[in-house]
Amino acid sequence: MMPTENRIEIPLSRKKMFSMGIGSLLFIACGTWFIVNPPLSEDGISSYPAFFYTLGAVSMLFFSIAIIGFYRKMFDKKPGLVVDSTGITDNSSLLSVGHIPWEEVKKIAGNKVSGQDFLLIEVEDPVKYIDLQKSTLKRKIAALNHKNYGSPIYIPASTLEWSFDKVRFTLLEHFRQYQSRQL
Repeated sequence: MMPTENRIEIPLSRKKMFSMGIGSLLFIACGTWFIVNPPLSEDGISSYPAFFYTLGAVSMLFFSIAIIGFYRKMFDKKPGLVVDSTGITDNSSLLSVGHIPWEEVKKIAGNKVSGQDFLLIEVEDPVKYIDLQKSTLKRKIAALNHKNYGSPIYIPASTLEWSFDKVRFTLLEHFRQYQSRQL
């Protein structure tokens, strides 16, 4: 990639991803326990083994995918995010879309989902970024993000070394600089 003015590289946080990987392992263990030895009671929904089997299977599947993502990103040498005069280059998660030129960005906002901070990047052509995803599952997740939150591009602060506020400020500042150059 060519050097550009005001280029800022935000590294991936291996420490945060390692911690999330440990948490994922705990949820996988709980899911396994729900399948092997469901904690049944006499009444209510917890009296149905199928409830715990389903909960256990979903937990194991979701957190197995998450741990694969954390593992892959832990050994990724590229920065999690690059911000420069041309745009944002996202490499922060398994749903990363690569380079997002400033001229395609409509809005940058913060959002919290299940206690996790995310940066939402609204773009002119969301379908283009959904289609950039290589697998059907990733395209479906990106489409769900777009439907539920207004954009397929979600950058998790939890995978980056910088704080959410610092990343958001940096992106907004560069976006404002781009907008002022367009006047």
